[in-house]
Amino acid sequence: MKKYIKILSIFALTFMGATSAFAADTITSQEFIDADLDGTVDHIKLTFDNNIAQCDYEAGDWVVNVTGDINIGITGIGKPAGAVDGSCNGTDKVVYLTVTADANKTG
Repeated sequence: MKKYIKILSIFALTFMGATSAFAADTITSQEFIDADLDGTVDHIKLTFDNNIAQCDYEAGDWVVNVTGDINIGITGIGKPAGAVDGSCNGTDKVVYLTVTADANKTG
């Protein structure tokens, strides 16, 4: 079953992997992050309505559909240096996607 997640009205992520026996969590907020301050988005922070207990990444589960003028590719799951949330152990509602993106663009 496919789930569609809108990211800042710029592009959509397609996540495949949840079975119909389980309802998908809902994203309550999202933001682009340039953690190393080089002018390029390197993480996307997703906040869900429930705590995230496990963060497995398989490249085939994610597809980026670009509707703005930024090209983004998801490369994995991992929090930026200094982040205090995004542990993927059931203690918070945040997951960070690591990404590659066009330089000096945010949408």
